[in-house]
Amino acid sequence: GRFLAIWVVATGAQRIVEVGSSNGVSTIWLASGAARTGGRVTGSELIPERAAEANRNLAEAGLGGFATVLAGDARAALADYAEPIDLLFIDAEKDDYPGHLLAIVDKLRPGGLVLADNVLSHDISAYQHLVRERDDLAAVTLPLDRGIEWAVKLG
Repeated sequence: GRFLAIWVVATGAQRIVEVGSSNGVSTIWLASGAARTGGRVTGSELIPERAAEANRNLAEAGLGGFATVLAGDARAALADYAEPIDLLFIDAEKDDYPGHLLAIVDKLRPGGLVLADNVLSHDISAYQHLVRERDDLAAVTLPLDRGIEWAVKLG
């Protein structure tokens, strides 16, 4: 979590999107970084009860003004997100990573980051192959905790 907050601050991210918010633990870390940059996190969670819990947890942490978690499939929940994304964090169902990336990558600004979690603890090879075959992304696997695929959108 601390890694996420540091990346938000280090990049000055204003528009942060999270796919797979669950009960909001990582959202809280992203929002703590956003509180320092004046940014905002828009999260998504497939299970409505978890999305509601995440929003309660954000409010309890005093970060409700910096983040909101939308209920529903991220591809639908974020379809109307119109602003260029500075940082995208993917931590959803592992088989869905490629679809989530394809639905959102064109909204990522040049120089924007994509961080995908659990790439060493799970078979995310389809996602990693997709990221590395794209001409508009450069990626590397970071062996931090369960692995993070770190990618930047090229200009």
